[in-house]
Amino acid sequence: MSKLASVISVSAPYYLGLLQVKMDAESERYAVYDRNNLSLVSAGIRPESGILKVLLPLKYTLDTNLVVGILDNDKVYASKFIDGVILESVDSTQVDMSQ
Repeated sequence: MSKLASVISVSAPYYLGLLQVKMDAESERYAVYDRNNLSLVSAGIRPESGILKVLLPLKYTLDTNLVVGILDNDKVYASKFIDGVILESVDSTQVDMSQ
């Protein structure tokens, strides 16, 4: 007779920073920079829903070192950037990332 062992998988919490941005309908792209060294942290196109959700390193939940901006491809509107953004700490195994 064979014995089968049941395996139970438990996901431990894995905390990251959550950036959520309600992007303007005229914006097509976003960019996120680390203010300390101006390195690009994240960039991309506007989701169809207009609600951007990006998981970033936990260190950005502890300080105000992010600069977040939105841009349009046609250069009709002035780009908008906000300085001193701090992220919400979330358990990445539980957060709803649906757009």
